[in-house]
Amino acid sequence: MEFIERSTARELQEYTKMLNDILEHKFTNGSDPSDDMLFNTLVSTIEMLRIYYNPWINCDVYYTTFNFFAKMDFTSPKFIQYILDSELMDFIERALVKSPSYIIEEAILFFHNLVTLASDEHIPKFYDFEFIQVLINYIRYSKMSQNHLQNIGKLAFQTLELLYQKSEEVLARKRLSRA
Repeated sequence: MEFIERSTARELQEYTKMLNDILEHKFTNGSDPSDDMLFNTLVSTIEMLRIYYNPWINCDVYYTTFNFFAKMDFTSPKFIQYILDSELMDFIERALVKSPSYIIEEAILFFHNLVTLASDEHIPKFYDFEFIQVLINYIRYSKMSQNHLQNIGKLAFQTLELLYQKSEEVLARKRLSRA
């Protein structure tokens, strides 16, 4: 049993180091990692989160994962589509419900960046996630709170505002194209 725990810890450390290495490469060299490297990292992330899904026990893994995705620019529609269709959104929702506040902030930042980069056809998919209700709840809780939830509430509000704004823009473009 101890061997399994040690090998799991080692695997988690290697995974966290891999994400940090990719980020370091991006920001120190000023060059983007290849699409293949990002795609493989994305698939590995989903698999890793499926295995180690408890954000309270594996805080470093969740924090590094969301920090990584919050900083990466997934400008390719292929990546955004994959993220929306994969189980990653389920893990984000799960992390938002039962996580330390610093992980919640990273998860919301990641979601915010996804909305920012999403194209017209991706925007409606965001409404399929319970994530929106979770963000609304954080906004409600933050109004009654005098602590870290206020920052989370502001970030949640900005994210919902951005999603609403982009949705309005999509609807306006559709109306113009019909006219």
